[in-house]
Amino acid sequence: MRKDDSGIHSVQAMAGGARSTPVWIAVIVGLGLSPIAACGNKGEASLSPIDVASEDTGKPATRPAEPPSPSSYQVRLDAVRRLLKAGETDAGLKAARELLDDHRIDAEGWLVYATANQIAGDNKEALRAAKAAVELDPKNAAAWVAVGAAERMTGGYTAADLALRKALELDPSSRAARFNLAGIAADKGQHEVARKELTALVENDPDDFETRFLLATTFLAQKELGPAKEQLAKIVERYPQHFKAQRALAAIAWAEGNYQRAFERATIAARLNGTDPEVTRLLEGSFYVIAAARLRCLAGERPPAGWTGDQVVQVLTAIEKEEGLEGAGSFVDLDQRLGEDATVKARVDKAAASCLPPKPPAADATP
Repeated sequence: MRKDDSGIHSVQAMAGGARSTPVWIAVIVGLGLSPIAACGNKGEASLSPIDVASEDTGKPATRPAEPPSPSSYQVRLDAVRRLLKAGETDAGLKAARELLDDHRIDAEGWLVYATANQIAGDNKEALRAAKAAVELDPKNAAAWVAVGAAERMTGGYTAADLALRKALELDPSSRAARFNLAGIAADKGQHEVARKELTALVENDPDDFETRFLLATTFLAQKELGPAKEQLAKIVERYPQHFKAQRALAAIAWAEGNYQRAFERATIAARLNGTDPEVTRLLEGSFYVIAAARLRCLAGERPPAGWTGDQVVQVLTAIEKEEGLEGAGSFVDLDQRLGEDATVKARVDKAAASCLPPKPPAADATP
């Protein structure tokens, strides 16, 4: 990922652009989810779609003589979907694998297994499972979308495009296929093409937050912060728990020099995912600039050895009260890491400009 001069990652990287945001269209298998970013632990899937097809002939291998009992099979399939919807990725993947151990001839089972693997981050296994679903039910538009989405995530754009267009041929109303086609365009830098399709999808369903987020990333990719911020604000207004949107808004505020807003958004994002390194950098960076700017106003230039003493305690205590923070004393450690950085210093000086006296005009050098 690219860094700007301050050592904080760029807005585009912080926001999680299209290629850094793997998306699986979970709605296609009836999970009731919007397209979601991959999460959870990467699974080691021992059961492969190859188990149901002959590698020599490409035709289905021996299968059970009788189809699964509709009632028991559906109950187990629904149970897997509920686990995945609840974020129980490992349990859902295990249940999907066990389901296929018993019933390998149903496309929906392979689709839900593909979904579980994509959520777990195993895009190659997701692709093999999706292909097995297509083999079992070649007229299933959802199965073709699953193939296209997985191909996209493994970089097979040509194959992805063909699969997604096949899905649209079978189901012209497929939002999932259109979303992924727009995603391919965004991945390739064709932002205007992607934006046109995503705008139409959002207008049709304003609460499709992942589509709106991808739309925002097309603006971020071209450094159009205003339109990106507008789309992201609409997401968090309705769904404050959207981590990527909160992180992106924090990054935009940092880029605009609004450190208080960056700190507020990064704090929310950290509560949603406290281990994300980009959020940590934003949180530390914005906090440091806020505190250092106040010290700059209170005591003038930063001492060569760094900020210490009662004035530091005074400023940090005030910030703790205002922001409800604990442990703001870590500022001293941040000061040792960031205080000598020239670009960070420039940010601090600019943030402190409102309280510092204006610089005297340069002396007239003419005699």
